[in-house]
Amino acid sequence: MHYCTSPVSRFLCRCYLLCVLAGCAGGKNYNPKQKFAPEALQQDVSLLRNTYETCHPSLYWYSSKPTLDSAFDALHQGLTDSLTEQQFRMRLAKAVALISCGHTSVKGSKAASKYTGGRKQPIFPLQVKVWNGDSMVVLANANRGVSPLKRGTIVTAINGKSIAQLLDSLCSYISTDGLHRNYQYQLLSNNFPSWYKAVFGLSTAYQINYIDAVGQPNSIQISNFDPRYEDSLRQVQATKRPTLVSAKPLPPPKATRNAQIRKLIIDTAQSLAIMELNSFTGGHLRQFFKQSFKTIANLQLSNLAIELRENGGGNINNNIRLTRYLSNHAFKIADTVAAKSFRYPNPLAVKNGIPFWIERLFTGTRKADGRIHYRHYENRVFKPYANNHFDGKVFIITGGLTFSASILFAAPLLNQANVLTLGEETGGGWYGNSAVNIPIITLPNTHVRASLPMYRLVIYNNIEKKGSGIVPKIAVPPTSWHLANRLDPKMMKVYALLDKPK
Repeated sequence: MHYCTSPVSRFLCRCYLLCVLAGCAGGKNYNPKQKFAPEALQQDVSLLRNTYETCHPSLYWYSSKPTLDSAFDALHQGLTDSLTEQQFRMRLAKAVALISCGHTSVKGSKAASKYTGGRKQPIFPLQVKVWNGDSMVVLANANRGVSPLKRGTIVTAINGKSIAQLLDSLCSYISTDGLHRNYQYQLLSNNFPSWYKAVFGLSTAYQINYIDAVGQPNSIQISNFDPRYEDSLRQVQATKRPTLVSAKPLPPPKATRNAQIRKLIIDTAQSLAIMELNSFTGGHLRQFFKQSFKTIANLQLSNLAIELRENGGGNINNNIRLTRYLSNHAFKIADTVAAKSFRYPNPLAVKNGIPFWIERLFTGTRKADGRIHYRHYENRVFKPYANNHFDGKVFIITGGLTFSASILFAAPLLNQANVLTLGEETGGGWYGNSAVNIPIITLPNTHVRASLPMYRLVIYNNIEKKGSGIVPKIAVPPTSWHLANRLDPKMMKVYALLDKPK
């Protein structure tokens, strides 16, 4: 979801990483039950707070200074007992989420991530889709066997808490851009069991209220899913079969890795090209765009759907390239791209902080407002490409995970007559966000990590109210019926709006 601004910054970061690589620690000796003294926890909170107050460019964009001061004061004063890393991280995440910046978030230490990465533990058994503040539908039930909680089942409460109450509690720990929650709902939908466990912990059983097959309210008690028990069953079954020696799995080929990032699908019968973009980083996108629009021009296709529902952003230069193939006018991407300060209170705790500080010497100018402005993206006007430019009907499909650089791609196109946005409100802020360079702060005692966006970016000529994402012209929300039948209502809507509909 981050912007990677230039070859200069990427080169400097690689050099810096080579210098500190020897100091990286693994998770072999990590103990999740280890507790940290209150004094150590308070020191980490003080360092993070001081760093944000010194360097964060938009700390009080959505929450007032008294609100954030009160939250961090309460956090600091409440650290009177020893806590594990996980307990501390969740408390810290709740305070940081009040900043309402999707690029300012908290995650566990590297050792904790390595420890939990391949370790199987009991989890809440239902994978669900959530939206709209009070809607939850089952996508999968890990506990196999006869169960009414099948895909498409509407859930109304868990352990006596309504869905609205659950979502309100869970979202308070998740950082997002602005004042809307669609990004948070999408993150919860992607991994609800983990978020539920992190916030509420695991119970021995769960009382699930749901709507049954005949439309009546009902309830059932379910237990945790334990993957370790499933593994033991597989081992017992394996002893009854001949032993097979398998080689170590090979990494996916390069073509497969690229396809996970970008893909072009052609439907010549409907004169439609579908461009799936899950990131603006990797995948040799510059060459992919060039070849894709050449193919579209040669086939004389009149419709193009750009799928951004899973696109969390990436390299800012790639989203500009894509816009230049579609825009019918010269455009800028930002009114303001400005940093507050690169004087980190503890420079050694900031990963890539030094390379970003060096880069700003070449790219930044301190202006009368006291901020360091990124000249290139504030001043440059980008012209449309003449070669293989697409002038047909364009559908931009958005959702809660449409974030960061994806917003910068879409913004210059929103008022074009041939461009139509459809889907759900984007997770990324429509007015702007804080990003561009995003070093990581590693707190010295717990080694919990927190991101620090360095530049405030206000989208060019944007008079929209702060706090919302891009609201599509045609809203296409999910429904339990579509989910139950594994149908994609957004792509169905695209086909219904084609110049040559089926």
